[in-house]
Amino acid sequence: MLSGKSQLSVKAITSMIENLKINPLYLFLSQGEMFLSEEDELQNLRSEHEGLLRKFHELGNSAAKLAMAVTQLERRNIDLQDITVAAVEYYKEKLKSLGVEDEESKMEPMK
Repeated sequence: MLSGKSQLSVKAITSMIENLKINPLYLFLSQGEMFLSEEDELQNLRSEHEGLLRKFHELGNSAAKLAMAVTQLERRNIDLQDITVAAVEYYKEKLKSLGVEDEESKMEPMK
């Protein structure tokens, strides 16, 4: 196998590592023990667990930043709505003081 005369599929290699507890370092580099010990497996699980915890915290931080951004955008949206309402009211009063009828007052009420 390692002489290069036959090629193993990724599925076969993964199966050997997972099911037969073959050490991937031994398989690819001829280093270490052929089989993983319980301690090696525990260390691999610890490393994987630490990596997952790190990703979990990164995602939590990202979620918190996104929540803050949403809150800021919601506040900005409310501010823009208030500004728009104030501007419309201002111009309605301005038109009224000039004696100009706005289009809205010409419309018939909806039934």
